[in-house]
Amino acid sequence: MRRGKFGDFFRLLGLKCPPGWHSFFLILLWAILMAISVPHAWGNDNDEAKNYLKVGDILSDPQDRLEYYTKAIELDPTLSDAYHNRGYIYFSLGEYELALQDYHRALELSPDMPWYLNSRGVVYNALFEPDRSVVDLNRAIELDVSIDLLYINRGISHIMLGEYRQAEDDLQIGIEKGYDRDYALLLLYIARALSGNLTGAKETLGERAEELTSDDWINPVIMFYGGVIDWERMLSSARDEEQKMEGKFYLGAWYYFEGERELTEGYLRECLESEIYDFVEYTLANWMVVTLLGVGEDSE
Repeated sequence: MRRGKFGDFFRLLGLKCPPGWHSFFLILLWAILMAISVPHAWGNDNDEAKNYLKVGDILSDPQDRLEYYTKAIELDPTLSDAYHNRGYIYFSLGEYELALQDYHRALELSPDMPWYLNSRGVVYNALFEPDRSVVDLNRAIELDVSIDLLYINRGISHIMLGEYRQAEDDLQIGIEKGYDRDYALLLLYIARALSGNLTGAKETLGERAEELTSDDWINPVIMFYGGVIDWERMLSSARDEEQKMEGKFYLGAWYYFEGERELTEGYLRECLESEIYDFVEYTLANWMVVTLLGVGEDSE
């Protein structure tokens, strides 16, 4: 099995990692973790499982992380974090059913963990089951009312359910609790626009748009409030593939509200075909294509 990118780890420290030394560094890293975090781990399956979990958390390659989390689970089948973290990797790979299985097990072991409930709620949204997502996120908020992301994700669920007033309320709370304002404003715009209040939706962004400059072109506030101004130039000047994917999603959503169905579907499909994965953009793009446009997931 190919190991993680230890060269990247050592380059961050200003060191070089000679070819073929990955195994040596893996053993060294393992020894350090064992020494400083679990002094008496040798021979104890539970402690060894926790060390596999910790190594999995710092690796960069998803397959390597899956390997370490699975080993942790084999050593200690009651280690809920290992199930949760493995579920997250499955989710990031688009393996939603496998992610759901791991989140179920994590919650069986630790039913009062708000982050576990949030993670399962996000998967339910990805599977187009926002009603089940709301149940999990309601419970998560009962357990910890301070986590801004819980309100944002529940707002997304309400958007998918067509409950736009509830979505607006949740998104506003998320903003008040410190969630990224511009990102939340985009979602708030979508909720208001879908409710039929496109004018009000644009007014939502007006004050914030005046604070931004042309350097912030990828910002959803600029893109939605300002309208289409040389989009191709903007997309071509994106600093990386992630910005291009985000830009295509914003464009598709903007054109949807302008009634340009063909352009909407074209940009959203480009977003879905991107090798860069971001949950919010991907899930909402997929939902818009299938639900709002009435296009089958597999249609050409």
